[in-house]
Amino acid sequence: MTRDPERALVLATGSADRGDTMPLIALALHREHSGDTAGAEALYRQVLDRGDRRAASRLTSLREGAGDHDGATAIAVRAAMMGWVKPLADLAESRDKAGDHAGAEVLAARAAAAHGEPSALRNLAWRRAHAGDQDGARRLRRQAAGHGDTSAMLALADELRTAGDPLAAEKILIEAVNRGAAYSAFTGLARLRSDAGDSAAARLIHRYGLSDDGTPARSLPPPA
Repeated sequence: MTRDPERALVLATGSADRGDTMPLIALALHREHSGDTAGAEALYRQVLDRGDRRAASRLTSLREGAGDHDGATAIAVRAAMMGWVKPLADLAESRDKAGDHAGAEVLAARAAAAHGEPSALRNLAWRRAHAGDQDGARRLRRQAAGHGDTSAMLALADELRTAGDPLAAEKILIEAVNRGAAYSAFTGLARLRSDAGDSAAARLIHRYGLSDDGTPARSLPPPA
């Protein structure tokens, strides 16, 4: 990078005009690490305004660090609208760490409901559980599972099994299979059958999985 800041900006802007925003991002990072947060933010905004969502994470973090919570939220939501949900999920976790649990849940729920990313809810559930808030963890886990998070589904199914509701657990595990978590879900389904005393079905599920109608398969499907 050139030692002349003005020349560096001209070169980076020229590259961005030609469709390559990486020099602008590099210059923004350089300014940020040099303590020029205002200059860094200005460049990150240029990158975002050019449709490159990669600047959103750093820009969101800088705004949140400066106490501009509304500004940070607006940037994270804008990035999510561009298909990049990570800044919104990260912001939820950051607010949860800062003690704003309600605000964190609002952001996590938005990431799941509006943008199809339930991992923030699942991560908040994990944080609640480790903080000893089992009721809060259970509630968030249910929300994440309801939005299709398979890890939350598996945890919720295990919770229902322990609570003595195997039918509800089985329903969730079959949904987890349909969403791609076949191996872990089959293990859970086999355990349910074993708990019910049906060791033959448990072995079949372990070995072959399920047939299309949800019953234990008795052989592997023929090759396509």
